[in-house]
Amino acid sequence: MLKIITNILVSHLATNSVLLLASNCLGLLSYFLADKQQRTAFLETRQCLEMKMVIEEQSTEQI
Repeated sequence: MLKIITNILVSHLATNSVLLLASNCLGLLSYFLADKQQRTAFLETRQCLEMKMVIEEQSTEQI
């Protein structure tokens, strides 16, 4: 009887450990994907603003 209870507890512990590890991995993956997306958006915005400033500068030089 004690051996059956011990086996069930060990099984639950192993299952919970795997579930915890999997959820942590998914959380890390989600974090890094979101971070990469934010960095890409920032760089695109920066490039856009740089080009806008260049165009405005050229426009004022022509006037």
